Amino acid sequence: MEPSKNAPCPCGSGKKYKRCCFLTGGITIAKSGGYKKFNKNLNRYETNLDHHYFTFNYRGCDFLDSKPYVGKIKCRLVHEQGNSIIVPDFIFVNNGWIQPLHFTAPNLFKIDDDKIGCDFFIDIQNGQTIKVRFYNSDILKIYSDKSQLFKCEIYGPADIEEYTSGEFEVENNQIYLKLYHHTNDTGFAGITSSKSLRSSKWNYRGSKECTNFHFAYFTHIPEIKYSNDLITVAMSADGNIDYMIDSFIPPKAMPPNYRTRFENSIYTAQVYRSTTNDRNHPLEFYLPVESIDIKHIYLHNQGNLFFFEICFPYIHRLKLTAGSTLTFDDNHFIKNESPIVNSDYSIIGDARTKEGLAAPFEEEETDFIYKIEDCGTQTIHDFWFSHSNQDLFTDKTITELQVKDVSNNPTT
Repeated sequence: MEPSKNAPCPCGSGKKYKRCCFLTGGITIAKSGGYKKFNKNLNRYETNLDHHYFTFNYRGCDFLDSKPYVGKIKCRLVHEQGNSIIVPDFIFVNNGWIQPLHFTAPNLFKIDDDKIGCDFFIDIQNGQTIKVRFYNSDILKIYSDKSQLFKCEIYGPADIEEYTSGEFEVENNQIYLKLYHHTNDTGFAGITSSKSLRSSKWNYRGSKECTNFHFAYFTHIPEIKYSNDLITVAMSADGNIDYMIDSFIPPKAMPPNYRTRFENSIYTAQVYRSTTNDRNHPLEFYLPVESIDIKHIYLHNQGNLFFFEICFPYIHRLKLTAGSTLTFDDNHFIKNESPIVNSDYSIIGDARTKEGLAAPFEEEETDFIYKIEDCGTQTIHDFWFSHSNQDLFTDKTITELQVKDVSNNPTT
């Protein structure tokens, strides 16, 4: 996929794409390494020097009149103060799974007294926006993490199976995602010999030590090779990742002191310091889909468009009891059992403010919370209509993450 004509040209010339490589018929290969190809599965341009992950460029859905592809969607109902939404976890097609990147608020509609439908638009890899439609009658499974699996119609590109983020296996009617844990020489030797993973005590950005829950971190990136690969898993060689509020329009050339000059518009997350050499041993695992912790989200407002962004879409973590060890079998399958626990809330950060941008990183200190609904035996659709115009947020109790400050954290 080519970039927007008004976007900076990916060849690195500094010109707009329409004034540069577009004139020659496509992306050229620059002397500095060049853009060799676009990887649909991982949503990135790949060069000899780095991997450049594609950013959101809303164009609308081009596939409303297409023949729908029959797939599956795992999602859950959540509530923030005064609002309810449906969050898509994963989409499944015949040959793999797709990671949603952005999505719109759902549109639920009644066909008759029994049948209820739900539509929403989801951005996936390669800058494509698809429409997903699923009915209450298409429920396939209710999971222990309060999510539900539905058969769905996907209105998307004809080659939708080429957009998969990764593979999955089905055993005993259970879906397992194929994911990777990246470690160093010492970690690789310890994990493979013990057939276990020690839980991490660090929060998402590695700034504080969690005390009541720990985590195990995975990704669908098969190799951490370049600096941008590190950034996608919330790590950085210099320990910093920048985020800009929605209303900020950056200059064509950012000055060296941009963090100070634009301090009201840029949130700089101090994250886990690491290098690609520290992540040179990938280990392949199969994780039960209902054990993967719910991801945080951002609420965006760009012009008249409101939409939600999945935070850290390349990170998939398991929430564990503190101080625990996660075991796996000879085939590297992990079972959905203790010490894995399910969250009852997550974070919704408002990308219009610096505080909102910080929320997913400061997950233990934020009021930007959405709570997960347990629909019981009802489908999300039926629960939505049977509990309309009710406050489903205030009285829900949650177990918040507890942390403590330590001086020797990985961000320093």
